[in-house]
Amino acid sequence: MTPATEGTNGSSIDALRDGIAQVDRELVALMRRRLELAHALGREKRLAGQPLADPTREAEVLRHATQLARGEGLDTERVRDVFWCLIGMCRAAQIETQARQRDDA
Repeated sequence: MTPATEGTNGSSIDALRDGIAQVDRELVALMRRRLELAHALGREKRLAGQPLADPTREAEVLRHATQLARGEGLDTERVRDVFWCLIGMCRAAQIETQARQRDDA
């Protein structure tokens, strides 16, 4: 137990921190899964001759995330920020995948 968690509430604080750490592990695993799907999507887009960027789809994803956030009582702007970061990560993954495909061709 750290000095900040000593006392009667120390074990409760530690348990809550453990719970947060578990959620963080789950979030990172979900981000990894999303990136794996983005790599696969990048391959399929290249094979289909589709452009990498799809602003219409990105807007749909953001609208859907905003609706989900609102339903959960979360700050919709902060959730949009998180999803913009995720979209950026996935776009970069697709670029990387398509670059590898070009190099392998």
